[in-house]
Amino acid sequence: MLGDSTSVLRREFNRKALDLVGKLNLHTYDLEGLLALSSLANSVDVWMPWTRGLLELKGRVRGDIATATRLLESAHSIAYLLDNAGEAVIDLAVSCELSRRGWRVLAVARSEPYEVDITVSEAKWVLEQLDGILDCEGVKIVGTGSRYPVAAYKFVSRSTLSKVSMSDAIISKGIANFEALIEYRTLDPLKTIVLLRAKCPVIARLLHVSLGDAYVGVGYP
Repeated sequence: MLGDSTSVLRREFNRKALDLVGKLNLHTYDLEGLLALSSLANSVDVWMPWTRGLLELKGRVRGDIATATRLLESAHSIAYLLDNAGEAVIDLAVSCELSRRGWRVLAVARSEPYEVDITVSEAKWVLEQLDGILDCEGVKIVGTGSRYPVAAYKFVSRSTLSKVSMSDAIISKGIANFEALIEYRTLDPLKTIVLLRAKCPVIARLLHVSLGDAYVGVGYP
């Protein structure tokens, strides 16, 4: 399986990102800052020519971050759809910080490997490491039951999909989750926050941003 061939790379991405987390001082970030950080982290990718393929946390953030922040402020529970290894460490660290501030966070990862996306077992390992430096008590991790993202309702766990759908807010991270939202139209766009980098011209045009920009917004086309 393709995902198995990248397990060493995923592990390397995760370990390097863990070394970075302790330097971020996430307790000093406001909600806009946390969302911006997560969107900027969507830089990890092996096959895209538009990125270096490494975790980067700098760049321009476009979209409507204020609306996304207001949605989070009105929510009690959040489903956080994880994407690539490495950057998912940042997302889980952000999840821990949100949990520390009172939100209940359900982090969702693919159960089976696909490219460099973090798997549920890897995400649980990362959370264990983070729990030594952050307060992650309110974060739970579940798998999709397959190698598909949770929005692909025909191929995923009904239990996980139900938990995600019942959350007050959904954070959808990365292009694969974004494409699944558009294709399957499973999750409520009014409570879905999209975080990603425009790694290709098609996504950049769709979101009206420049190539390489990070994007934070509510809803999807």
